[in-house]
Amino acid sequence: MPLFDWYAQPKYKSIAETKGGRYGVSKYGGLSDSLTRYVLRKAGLDPERMSKSAVGWFDRVLSRHGAGQLDAAILSFPKLTWLQKRGSSS
Repeated sequence: MPLFDWYAQPKYKSIAETKGGRYGVSKYGGLSDSLTRYVLRKAGLDPERMSKSAVGWFDRVLSRHGAGQLDAAILSFPKLTWLQKRGSSS
C-alpha cells in the first residue's frame, strides 16, 4: 500500500468537508490522481465535480497551498513527515 496522505487547509477536518474544493495532484492520470479519485469516492464525493490541478513537484504544491490556491493535495510519506516536523498538519 502506498504511503500517501492529503495535506489540507486547516479549516478542513475531513475529506467530506472539501466538497467542491481544489485538489493538487502531481499529474493527471498518475498515481496521485488515481488515489485522490479513489479517496474522494470513498468519502461520498464525486471526483468529477472536484477541481484538480496538476501541480507537479513538491515545491509547487507547497507554494500553491500556501497561497490558498489549493484546498488539499496528496503528498508522499517523507514529505508529510517533513511538513509535520515544521508544525504543519495533514
